Amino acid sequence: MQHVACAHLGISTISDSKFIVAKIVTSQLTGDDFLHMVAAGFGIGREDLAKGPLLKRIEKFVVAQHQSGRRALLIVDEAQNLSFSALEELRMLSNITSENSMALQSFLLGQPQFRTVLANPELDQLRQRITAAYHLGPLSEAETRSYVEHRLRLADWKGDPSLADGSFPVIYKFSGGVPRRINNLCSRLLLYGFLEGLHALDDISVEKVGADMNQELAAVQAKPHVAATPEEPPSAEIAKRLDLLERSTDKHHRVIKQAITIAARRRG
Repeated sequence: MQHVACAHLGISTISDSKFIVAKIVTSQLTGDDFLHMVAAGFGIGREDLAKGPLLKRIEKFVVAQHQSGRRALLIVDEAQNLSFSALEELRMLSNITSENSMALQSFLLGQPQFRTVLANPELDQLRQRITAAYHLGPLSEAETRSYVEHRLRLADWKGDPSLADGSFPVIYKFSGGVPRRINNLCSRLLLYGFLEGLHALDDISVEKVGADMNQELAAVQAKPHVAATPEEPPSAEIAKRLDLLERSTDKHHRVIKQAITIAARRRG
């Protein structure tokens, strides 16, 4: 099995006739849990098998696919959360071969801290199996605009609402060119435009949405270094944070409720 660390690809562009794909989003999986997720991703019956028989079943499946002309691809997202035992199971899966070639190829997608995880001396054998690694840094301002327009086209956007030229530098300012931040900001921007009945979104719209998001983040962000005053016990500080969180949640609830009401009226 070849490992490609920190990669990105569109699953929809992969040919079903040549590849069979399993995608896993990890959440601190143990080794055994990881194997069960791999089997489930490929549609392999598990029947609560023990580790040994399950490994054999995965191997048999992957080899059969390879012999029929299809390569098995395993995509692991949020790979920085993989436990050491799960990474060891991933290494064991790399031993699956068919006709003197690797039968399973893995793509490990993770945050920058995944490189620190891989640097562990105990993972030396796993690192030796990585054939390519790529770090995707933040997008530039021009790339941010291209990314937003590309995502809109994929969503069958017809130009309503329109995005003014001046909106893109502000989107870049608030997101820093990080795709996930761009996605979150633009989702909120489109929701704002929908609720306000806007057919054109400009730099002022983005400034308002971006400022609101930053304010919400600052309100709910934990600040362990801030100690309570002698007159204010720790419980009072916690109560303040909970109150801010509740108000932010209530605001989101009201926005969503309003959006549902408007949508219902338009359908009627």
